[in-house]
Amino acid sequence: PSVDDYERRRQLVVDAFAGVTNVPRPSGAFYAFVEVPPRLGMTGQQFIERAIERRVLVIPGNVFSRRATHFRLSFATRADRLAEGLGILREMMTA
Repeated sequence: PSVDDYERRRQLVVDAFAGVTNVPRPSGAFYAFVEVPPRLGMTGQQFIERAIERRVLVIPGNVFSRRATHFRLSFATRADRLAEGLGILREMMTA
């Protein structure tokens, strides 16, 4: 994949969560650190357990920081798979 491919995938991530939750725009890597919306009343770990039930693998944020309210996702995958997973995550946050 080219740099342009990663930039497009990064934009997919940013767009997927716009208006739903906080996600700083990734700048140097192909990972995003996404906040689980507080209104859901669950930790990052609880959220990722539900995501896994939906066949979406993300990592709890407290593995990488002290923020148990976030999760980390990689956008270094095929764009179609990324879009599918982002759709599921967004649905989980807005349902």
